[in-house]
Amino acid sequence: MSDITKLTSKIIQDAQVKRQQMLEAGEKEIQQQEKLQQQQIERQMKEQLQRAEKEIQAELSLKVSDLHVKSRSKLLATKQIVLDELFAEAKDRLRQLSATDFTDFVLRNIKATNLEGEMELVLGEESQHYATEKTIAAWQQELLPDIQLTVAKQVIPRRSGFLLRQGEVEFNFIFEAILNASEEELSNELLQLIFEE
Repeated sequence: MSDITKLTSKIIQDAQVKRQQMLEAGEKEIQQQEKLQQQQIERQMKEQLQRAEKEIQAELSLKVSDLHVKSRSKLLATKQIVLDELFAEAKDRLRQLSATDFTDFVLRNIKATNLEGEMELVLGEESQHYATEKTIAAWQQELLPDIQLTVAKQVIPRRSGFLLRQGEVEFNFIFEAILNASEEELSNELLQLIFEE
């Protein structure tokens, strides 16, 4: 019986060793599975954090861009208001020129055309008060002998300044037209002076 007891003992011992090995192998496999799952969870969390960070950055970028556009729009609107006020004031000042300044304006611009012969001056309605008989005679005298100036009876409604005609050629010295023609160039210079960009 001692052989049976030894054999039984041996089988039990082998079974215990195998059981221990199986337990250790199972624990190792469980640890590996847990480690893999933990790594996978960490990777997923990291990816989610990166996505969330990118979304936040994109949203922040959009908000900053939107704020920039809004502030730029407000600045442009402010600049346009300032320019409109300046040009309105310039138009008012031109409408209120003294008789001497208007006469200088007329003579200087007629001479600048470098034309000779008969010319017709058509005044703006708001400038016709400058054209007294005495003033017209002074203009005509100043321009002789190169230019024979006549002043038209018709006027340009709701405008100040004048048109100069010689045949089919017409020179526009209406104040509004002069300001409008040079508005873009003047606007840039004025904005630089005002806002020191």
